[in-house]
Amino acid sequence: MVTDLVSIVTPMYKGAAFIGETIRSVQVQTYSKWEMIIVDDCSPDDGAGVAVVKKFMEKDKRIRLIVSPVNKGSSGARNIALHEAQGRYITFLDSDDIWSPIFLDSQLDFMKEKSAALVTGSYHRINEQGIQVLQPFIVPEKVSYWDILKSNPVSCLTTIYDRKVVGEHYFKEELKKVGYNIGMSETPITPVILGDEKVTQTFSKKLIEHGIYAKPIVYPTVPLGTGRIRNMPTAEHTREMLDEAVAVYQKIGKEMEII
Repeated sequence: MVTDLVSIVTPMYKGAAFIGETIRSVQVQTYSKWEMIIVDDCSPDDGAGVAVVKKFMEKDKRIRLIVSPVNKGSSGARNIALHEAQGRYITFLDSDDIWSPIFLDSQLDFMKEKSAALVTGSYHRINEQGIQVLQPFIVPEKVSYWDILKSNPVSCLTTIYDRKVVGEHYFKEELKKVGYNIGMSETPITPVILGDEKVTQTFSKKLIEHGIYAKPIVYPTVPLGTGRIRNMPTAEHTREMLDEAVAVYQKIGKEMEII
C-alpha cells in the first residue's frame, strides 16, 4: 500500500465515446499522486474503448488497463480493479463521469481536516454535451443509518475512502463468488449465513483449525435458524491474506457440502 497514492477505479462498458474526457479530467487534477485502473468489462465494441485508453497509456504511465474476458457487471469490474489497487486511498469514477480539477485535493484535505475514514460530496448532473439538465445533487450535512436505508446519498463519483482505516471490502464479493450467502451487510463486517446452529459451530471450529478465528453467531443472538460466521477484515489484512481465507472457506464449505 502506497501511503499518499490515490487509486482511481474505473469500470468501462462500451465507453469509447466518453472515456477520453473522463481520463483528461483525472490528468488535470491538482493532486498528481494517483493511479487510474480502468477495467473493460468485456465490451462488445470491437475494442473501441480499449483503443482509446491505450492511446492515453502511451503518454501517461499512471493509467492502467485490465480487459476482462467475461462480463462481470460494474461491481465485479470494480472488484477486479480493487484487487490491483496500490493506493491507500480508493475512489471510483465511471467511464462517463468527470471531475473538477480540484476534486482529489479538496476531498483529501477535507478527509484529513475531519479525521474521517470516508468522505463524499455533492455533484452536478449533466448531459453528453456537458450541459446541466437537473439541479445539482446536494448531499445532506448529516445522515443516519436509517436515512441511508431509505435513500443513499453516498455516490461513487464523489466518494474517497481510506483503506488503512476502512479495510478491504472485496472480501464480500469473493465469498459470494464461491457460493456463500453473506446477507445485505454494507459494513466491513461480513456475515457468512449458514443457518443451522450446529453447522455454524462446527464450521467455526474448522476455521480455527485452519488458523482463522471467526466467531459463530447463533440463537438467541440472531433468530433461530440464521446461524452465521462473523468476519471483520481490517487494514492489516492484505489481499493475499483475504484470498487465503476465501480458499479455506471454499475448502470447508465443500467438505461440509454447504456450497
